[in-house]
Amino acid sequence: MGQDQLALLAAVLSGALFLLFRNWRLTLAALSVQYLGVFIWVREIWGLELAAIKLIAGWMAVAILGATLRGAAADLDDDDTGILFKLFLFIILLLVAWSSGGEVGSWLAGVTQEQGLAGIILVGTALIRLGFHTRALQIVLCLLFLFSGFELWFAVFEDSALTAVLLGVSNLALSLVGAFLHGQETAGTAVLPE
Repeated sequence: MGQDQLALLAAVLSGALFLLFRNWRLTLAALSVQYLGVFIWVREIWGLELAAIKLIAGWMAVAILGATLRGAAADLDDDDTGILFKLFLFIILLLVAWSSGGEVGSWLAGVTQEQGLAGIILVGTALIRLGFHTRALQIVLCLLFLFSGFELWFAVFEDSALTAVLLGVSNLALSLVGAFLHGQETAGTAVLPE
């Protein structure tokens, strides 16, 4: 199995985990796998040093969110959507991605068919899940997933160290904002003694 196929498998696996399951550990595992897949592709374009910045910053963002959720309840979802409906949506997303993955290369010069396919899967999964949630932390998780799809495409056009660092810092900042907002929501819903 080549690197492109391995990275595409990581995108599909992380997208399925991210969309279908409610457990926060599986959600963070999906985010970690997704960062690994993006690393594999970006390494071919940026080189090992710049791609490592993306991977380390992504995994640090996952660690920040994991530390925030460590003492939380097992399920943080605020949707009651069934897993079969989500699976149906994911299959439709895969069909749309498969049919239009090659077209991304004509829209964005330099993006391969596999990169286009993975980007559509990552962005589409994030947008679908974003429609099911209202909590700040869930929205931040969706935004982190969405940014990775765009960063996958953006890496073709810009390969400077400053860009890699700024993208990493934006992921870290977004995870810190998510951790802060989750703390505020949790503190706001606590039952106070009368």
